[in-house]
Amino acid sequence: MRDKQSSRDFQHKKSLGQNFCINPNLCDSLIELLAPADNATIWEIGPGKGALSEKIIEKTDDYLLFEIDERLKEDLEKIASPDRIIFGDFLKTDFSKLPKPANDFYICGNLPYCSATHIITQILESSLNPRRLVFLLQEEVAVKAAASVNEKEYGYLSVHRAFFAKAQTGKKFSPENFIPKPKVMSKLLALEPLLLTQEEKKERIEVLKKVSVLFTQRRKMVLPRLKKGFPNTDFADRFISMNLSPEARPENISPEQYLLLFKKSGE
Repeated sequence: MRDKQSSRDFQHKKSLGQNFCINPNLCDSLIELLAPADNATIWEIGPGKGALSEKIIEKTDDYLLFEIDERLKEDLEKIASPDRIIFGDFLKTDFSKLPKPANDFYICGNLPYCSATHIITQILESSLNPRRLVFLLQEEVAVKAAASVNEKEYGYLSVHRAFFAKAQTGKKFSPENFIPKPKVMSKLLALEPLLLTQEEKKERIEVLKKVSVLFTQRRKMVLPRLKKGFPNTDFADRFISMNLSPEARPENISPEQYLLLFKKSGE
């Protein structure tokens, strides 16, 4: 486990959302939820000073650590091989230039709150096919990502996640588990990506463009907006055939129903 005092002395950058884990039990909980197979390929996003990285390296020799802050180079090279550390913005990573995982493939990390949703959506939409992803996130984001239709937290992020992966939430952790302390609770989120072709992913991404517009006014009824926005498609008939209420709001329509609703709409 990385030294707590060194984490305190480090000048954390708020712009990078740096909150380093100082509780080894948190890392153990993440690895337990990740449940990597023997000889797995594991990628970690945002290793910081390497608290979780140490646990990963105990599990496998086939790992990559993605860190945006090069000031952490010395800390990470104390525990990881330099050729296993990639410095730069993960969101700008060209996955095609990385070694193709030879074994069961997993991705995990304590994600910065400011970019967590972007990182997750990019992975799910990409050609990467990890077996499981486990991230420590702001509790609100984790709950929204895992929410089901008609639940209070259900929204666009819930639909996006459901289009690409099954989800479950794990343990919750207080600010005292980090340096510096965040102002919110954190929670583990586990994702199991669906087996989709790249063509299927592209189709779902196109549907999400329409879904995102609906959730910008989540209290308005969906059908009148669709009639106005897509006059060449008989959405009233689709609502009837799908047994959807004409008064349904965005949060009343399931991910599966959204896929059917916009399937080959021609719009």
